[in-house]
Amino acid sequence: MGFKDTAYDRRFERFEVVDYVVIHAKSGTDPLRSIITDIGLGGLQLRSKSALDQGETCELHIGRGDQDPLIIQAEVRYCREDPTAGMFSSGFRFLPTTHEQRAAIAEFVHSVFLRQADQMADAPGA
Repeated sequence: MGFKDTAYDRRFERFEVVDYVVIHAKSGTDPLRSIITDIGLGGLQLRSKSALDQGETCELHIGRGDQDPLIIQAEVRYCREDPTAGMFSSGFRFLPTTHEQRAAIAEFVHSVFLRQADQMADAPGA
């Protein structure tokens, strides 16, 4: 599980978020329920109870409330253990193959941005 800090190599801004995702690994393991911790146009970071293999391609099913989930292919870029939390932090790079998939990702990331803007506007002292 190699790890390279890629925060400075990112092409897109990341937004903090807490949303649910189900990971379907191509290796055929059982679906893994996880929580997204941040997301951007190029990928996301999540926390899970199981380790993921770097380089593996997975199908991510991202919850969107009362809408159908966003389903997108993504590659595991890193996976590192947080022994204090008993969890793994994994970074994914989106692998959209169509314009529709890229547009759906952009729409979802934009909705995250709008939710954060609304929360900031409603915060005390705003």
